[in-house]
Amino acid sequence: MKNIPVIFLTLLSFSYSQAARSTPVKTPILRSVYKPLSKKSDHIELIRLYHDKTFEHLVYAPDREFKGGVKDAVYYKVLKNTGKYSLESGKMKLNCVDKNFPCKLYGVTLFIDNSKVYDNRFRAIFKKKEYVLRSAAKEKYSHPYFMDPEQGRIVTNENLASEVDMNEVVRYLIKGETDGRIKLKTIVAYLRDNVEFLAGETEDADQAISLLVGNNRRAGSKGIANLFAEMLNDAGLPSQVVEGELKADPTSKTKNLAKHFWNKTRIGTTDQLYDICLGDRWNNVDPAIMIHSHFPEDEAQQLLEIPLTRVEFNRLTYCAPTRENAEYIRMLPAKGEVHIKDQMELLFSSALSIAKVEIIPMDSDNSAAIEARYTSTTTSGKTRVLIPVKEKNALLKVRTSLGVEFTYRIYNDGTKDDEIEGYYQEMRSIAVANKKLKLNENETVSTSQKSTSSLPTVFTLNARFRNEVLAYRLTDFTGFDHPMIRTAVGFYGTKEIYGPENNPKIVEFFHATGHRNINNDETHWCSAFIMYCAKMNGFVYPKNALARSWMKVGKKVDQPKVGDLAVFGWGESYHGHVVIFLGETDGMIIGLGGNQNDEVNVMVLSKENLLGYRRIN
Repeated sequence: MKNIPVIFLTLLSFSYSQAARSTPVKTPILRSVYKPLSKKSDHIELIRLYHDKTFEHLVYAPDREFKGGVKDAVYYKVLKNTGKYSLESGKMKLNCVDKNFPCKLYGVTLFIDNSKVYDNRFRAIFKKKEYVLRSAAKEKYSHPYFMDPEQGRIVTNENLASEVDMNEVVRYLIKGETDGRIKLKTIVAYLRDNVEFLAGETEDADQAISLLVGNNRRAGSKGIANLFAEMLNDAGLPSQVVEGELKADPTSKTKNLAKHFWNKTRIGTTDQLYDICLGDRWNNVDPAIMIHSHFPEDEAQQLLEIPLTRVEFNRLTYCAPTRENAEYIRMLPAKGEVHIKDQMELLFSSALSIAKVEIIPMDSDNSAAIEARYTSTTTSGKTRVLIPVKEKNALLKVRTSLGVEFTYRIYNDGTKDDEIEGYYQEMRSIAVANKKLKLNENETVSTSQKSTSSLPTVFTLNARFRNEVLAYRLTDFTGFDHPMIRTAVGFYGTKEIYGPENNPKIVEFFHATGHRNINNDETHWCSAFIMYCAKMNGFVYPKNALARSWMKVGKKVDQPKVGDLAVFGWGESYHGHVVIFLGETDGMIIGLGGNQNDEVNVMVLSKENLLGYRRIN
């Protein structure tokens, strides 16, 4: 056997210059693949013959010095040579380009017998076991030369980025697949195995291809989202990078909000959301689940019928999928911080089972999770869950059978939030409204009147706001989900602190809108509050914090709509007031505003001092 011209793979070095080519070349059709005999089990060697009479000789060896890839993954370097071959009457000759390539099979006549190749005719006839090449499956070894045949990872040769074409990588991965869902899953799986996400990474690669072939295949969310979008677009799946903020899991030690990037892609006619940095459970996440942790800068990227404001996002409880295809279900409380009295109550809008409930005391950083007992009942299609809580302050994690886990921060201080009771009161209000709208025998009701029993979703944000508005006996709630109203309701009940102490949130209304010289909550702050709400929604607002200044902002309207501003002035003085218009009752204006009896609330105001209405959106 020692006289057989077999390629021994104790190769000295792997020079990229032997593999480099200036521009990508379309790979011809593969004819056959041969594997030389090798004594090194961790090396892979191939000779691939193509129908255009060219061949490719590839030698892969583990790169034990490569440190820039996925942890514990095996990476290879490749040594490559090319040339022309002749094949006639069972005889083959390999004529190589690089004469210095370490191979003794070049330029000699080789003899093919069935699936084996011999270096002389005698062995081909009488020494069947002394072959130098044996055929291998084309299906297994048809990958681009720069992808190792065992792990499917791109090799670590230096400067490979100038040679590898992203489109070629994608074409190989999807292999002619037409189903967009399969294409997407294939690309997701490949990226997860080949590029490592580092949560603290800020230096993302400028070019996506370098994350696949460079010396550092690790990146933050921006680099990975850019790479994912480019690969999806090459696969014919329209994709965009979504920029925004990520809310941290309350049980983690990371900061509450961090800059983050994820992806929106379209499969057929449906937009889907993916955050491949966070694991498989974040594939194709329901937008109603995603908004509990991901807040995009562009509200259209929320993919919600009614986008949430930043204030609403900050108040929402944290929830995350525990598996792919998790099903969202509306639940109460919807806010993340809840005050209770020895018992946490949850209400889900449909029937489900609870998979697990855990309580994590907040007394120390090392507090272990305690599996909690609970009772669950389902009636009228809704599920009510009661969880006894002994701890004073704790995190509560509730995992549902639908694949979603909610995390609350609970304060067992003897008070009780009324979101659930408010929901039941809302249902009673709807029942009363429906009853009033029932037709008498000769009575007709307009379409608009019939729709008045439908209460706006903003009512679910604050029970007190809902109850106080319903007390005015309004029947038409069109426009109540206006972004200014939704933002203002997020601060409903915010009030001044009597004495020398100041409410920091009211001070923030001034500071955030350019009035950093005001550091107390005694200064008239109605205008600053409306300015803050306008800023949170990207609407125009005046530079001056006087209420009358709103008369120079936006558009004058004579017939106000819900969400417009009503501006008031008191005589000839500079004093005034500004509110968000909600409607009228008995000739009075119902206004949502700040500094109304020293707090954010709803009250009625006389038209006697009305200066005018303004529309700012």
